[in-house]
Amino acid sequence: MKKLFITGFLTILIIFSARSQSIRIGGGLVMETGYHYNNETAGISSVVNQGPLAGITFTFMYKTDRPFNVSPTFTYFLPRTNTCTDTLGITSKTRVSSTMFNIDGHYVIYSLDRFGFYGLAGFNIHFTKIKWFSTDYKEHDNAFGLNIGCGSDLKLSEKISVYTEAKYTLFSKYSQLIFNAGLLVNFSWSKKQENKEL
Repeated sequence: MKKLFITGFLTILIIFSARSQSIRIGGGLVMETGYHYNNETAGISSVVNQGPLAGITFTFMYKTDRPFNVSPTFTYFLPRTNTCTDTLGITSKTRVSSTMFNIDGHYVIYSLDRFGFYGLAGFNIHFTKIKWFSTDYKEHDNAFGLNIGCGSDLKLSEKISVYTEAKYTLFSKYSQLIFNAGLLVNFSWSKKQENKEL
């Protein structure tokens, strides 16, 4: 399923790249409030099933001729290693890892000169995995959800922008609050500069 989703994700990138008026590509850091694998929180699961809290994100922003942008993103969360010793002195150690794909629509609420503010809504799919070190047992899970939130961007130059976003994942098995911030490079500007030089 993950390979099928990746193929569809790349297809969407190609389609919007061909039709958009401007393309900004970049990435940054992401923080989330966290989750428990398979929502298991009883006993030692409250410790060993804890998911990652930080990662890196790769972002594409496609601008149309209206106050509406489309932004597919891919996020890789740094795996989290959990250790817990129960009352019998038995130590359990796990590693929980995850990746996430998002496709959000941005509605530009305010845009003036170098600063812009937008609301966002979209959907995501969250792939997560847990590994038990004692038995080398692995288990996979995934969940769909809806995104709602807001973001802003600030132009540092015609080519470079800084962006920030905050969004909440709704109706998902792994609902959580996610923050991310990073840099975007305006490749449409780069292309215009090359054409001018020619």
